[in-house]
Amino acid sequence: MIKKMIEKTEKTAQNQCGGYPDLDKISFLQLDVRDIDFKPQLDSLPVLLCGLDTVADALKAKEYLVRFFPPDTAVYYYEGEARRLILDNLDVCHGENSSALILPDTGFDKTVYTFGDLIRLTQRLTGEGGCPWDKEQTHASIRSNMIEEAYEAAYAIDCGNRANLIEELGDVLLQSIFHADIARRSGEFEISDILSVLCRKLYTRHTHIFGGKEARDGEEAFKNWQEAKEREKEKAGKGANEGKGTQARIKDCAGLPSLMRAQKIYKKLAEDKAKATETEEKTVKTDKNTDIGKLLYDSAVLCSNAGIDAETELNAYLNKIINDINRQS
Repeated sequence: MIKKMIEKTEKTAQNQCGGYPDLDKISFLQLDVRDIDFKPQLDSLPVLLCGLDTVADALKAKEYLVRFFPPDTAVYYYEGEARRLILDNLDVCHGENSSALILPDTGFDKTVYTFGDLIRLTQRLTGEGGCPWDKEQTHASIRSNMIEEAYEAAYAIDCGNRANLIEELGDVLLQSIFHADIARRSGEFEISDILSVLCRKLYTRHTHIFGGKEARDGEEAFKNWQEAKEREKEKAGKGANEGKGTQARIKDCAGLPSLMRAQKIYKKLAEDKAKATETEEKTVKTDKNTDIGKLLYDSAVLCSNAGIDAETELNAYLNKIINDINRQS
């Protein structure tokens, strides 16, 4: 019955609007109107939506589809015979058993987009006939973009601007997808590799959720995460040489802005009992957070007046600390 309906819909589409692609070359996403409550996203086109046997079914289908597509989107509806209509008029239709519709591939003209749309759109831009600039980029050439977009997202958080935060988080997400696409085209890895590593990490390190651990508060939950992380490194064969001790822990700080990196290195050195006395001696006592801000500002002024780049100098000093520790190991 479904095959017959598709064939009739195909014939009507060819007669009314210049044709529909060869069905043998189409991979439909097949849905039933009874299942769309469990489909919060629509990641693939074209769609074959079955089970529109009542006005209520048609209305339910319309309410679902207009979340993703403009109301004037053309669809092909079958109730005994196939006919073309716009999505906004779908709720006036109902037919006998096995009434259904086909929603063609509308390209990227949608109302609400999904994660799958972002991946396909990126691949379109970097594929044949795509954007020359996008296709020329490498991991290294857009490295600074990742940093810039992350800072802009952080600034949107500081400002409490919801609209800006939505936009900037999108830009951060784009950077990840862009790097994944570069890797796909060069044969390095796929987006599925990124998602698999991420999801696996979330699963294995939340031992108080998915394991036998307990966490009464955030501090204990974070401790469980760190312990699980160390066990993973040891199991991966990094425990003997890289997974333990200050030397390995401070490697994790590389790539951060120098001031943030300095604080993390300080905390990790303080975790090592052998370094505890040395780090405590560097503690600065102040009455207010503004005092700390002034100290940092004064340091920046000193560097500026001396023609010194504070970021570069601090990173150089942090590298010296790491090198000293490496020599002692």
